[in-house]
Amino acid sequence: MDSTLKKERIQNLIAAMERLRRAQKSMRHEHAHEGPIFPLIEFAQICGDEAVPTSRLAEVFGISPAAATQFINRLTFFGYVTREHNPDDRRQVMVKLSEKGSRKAAAAQSEFMDNMSGLLDYLGEEDASKLNAIIEKVAEYFNQGKTENHEQEKQA
Repeated sequence: MDSTLKKERIQNLIAAMERLRRAQKSMRHEHAHEGPIFPLIEFAQICGDEAVPTSRLAEVFGISPAAATQFINRLTFFGYVTREHNPDDRRQVMVKLSEKGSRKAAAAQSEFMDNMSGLLDYLGEEDASKLNAIIEKVAEYFNQGKTENHEQEKQA
């Protein structure tokens, strides 16, 4: 691809990604007063009804333990999770969805699934399949760089 065409495609991609970011921001804004809804859905999928250590959340979300603690603090502030000590190791803090968190996660997940269902209907089977393949490929590309950087950091 020549450099002029490549530059144009990059600009178009940036513009499309910005429109998508704004749409996502709008969706998040609808629930902003209710706390971090999308991370709550993911938390519910990871933990279910089980109490898990903060370190497990950090690992699954790919964040530092300090960032996981801040995330848990925010969910706790909104009443979505509770903290408890591990009965086998009192030094370890376990986190679990509260009843309020379970209800909110279920409602948010249902709304999200309705939105995604509408998107799939709008795109049609072929375009939805193409979109999924492209998103997977983009994620693979960016995660590949993170993995390579992470491996280099571990070796240093």
